[in-house]
Amino acid sequence: MSKHDDLKITKGKNRLQALVPSFLWEIGLVQTHGDTKYSPLNWTGGKDHPEEYIGAIFRHFLKYSSGEKLDPETGLSHLAHIACSLSYLYWFDNGDVIPNRVCQCPVCNKA
Repeated sequence: MSKHDDLKITKGKNRLQALVPSFLWEIGLVQTHGDTKYSPLNWTGGKDHPEEYIGAIFRHFLKYSSGEKLDPETGLSHLAHIACSLSYLYWFDNGDVIPNRVCQCPVCNKA
């Protein structure tokens, strides 16, 4: 019996522990800024106007791709601003339900 035989089997389970905590933290700071600047959950009203968030994603991406790492207004990462807006778009499409999906790619589905 190897020393790892007693480990819980996690094959096929979502590896949330692999996410980058500092990035998640900064996304939360972007959300907190938005809650303060506008109002909490103000973004949920954008469901009827997702192009506003698509525009924000492109603006932050263009700033980032031109070499500007931090948003001058917030001092936070343009990438965190992008991720925050992407999360809104994802919510518009899926709501608050955690999807019961798994990766279907051949890498994750090796026998």
